[in-house]
Amino acid sequence: MTTSAARKRIVASEKFEEKVVKKNVNGNKGKKNSFWSSLPVSPVVLGFILFVVLGNWVLKLFQSCKVEGQRESGIGGALAL
Repeated sequence: MTTSAARKRIVASEKFEEKVVKKNVNGNKGKKNSFWSSLPVSPVVLGFILFVVLGNWVLKLFQSCKVEGQRESGIGGALAL
């Protein structure tokens, strides 16, 4: 390789690296590299889904405890299983 060809290659490589650095500096402004930014749904939607699922579970738990309590105490007459 001749000296001028090698020099051109070095200059082109340096220009490319400068462009990459500029893109990285400008591309990451305002963006957080955190757990929440990598999720496919927003934290609000995720919280709402968890609220509904856990709330439903708690209500089912209370309902089953209420039914078991009625069975043991004999409340409910013919409706108790």
